[in-house]
Amino acid sequence: MKKFKLILVLIIAAFIGLFVYQNLAAFTHLFNLKLNIGIKRYEMLNIQASLIFLSLFLFGFLLAYFLSLGERLKARRDLKANSEKIRDMEEELRMLKSVSATSESAADEDTEPEDVVPEENASEESV
Repeated sequence: MKKFKLILVLIIAAFIGLFVYQNLAAFTHLFNLKLNIGIKRYEMLNIQASLIFLSLFLFGFLLAYFLSLGERLKARRDLKANSEKIRDMEEELRMLKSVSATSESAADEDTEPEDVVPEENASEESV
């Protein structure tokens, strides 16, 4: 499975590299970005399209990371609680097994030897 993932990642990287190489002019094209918020006007001169693509990718990645952060923290908290429950149950099972083993040994000591009939005598009595 690890080899499959590695091969898949290499194939995807190759396609991305091929796409960038074939569209190099679009990625190196220069843009003038302007922002007018009414109070002040901002203008950034000569920004490459590849920088814009990269910044938008990073913004999307960080947005997805922070939006899923709550779910991951909840899952970690649930995992910790479940691990504690499992540990408590294993301890209880260990304790019950030791109680069961001591009660069985006490029951074995209480049985009288008269109740046990040897096999040789049992076959003679039944004849």
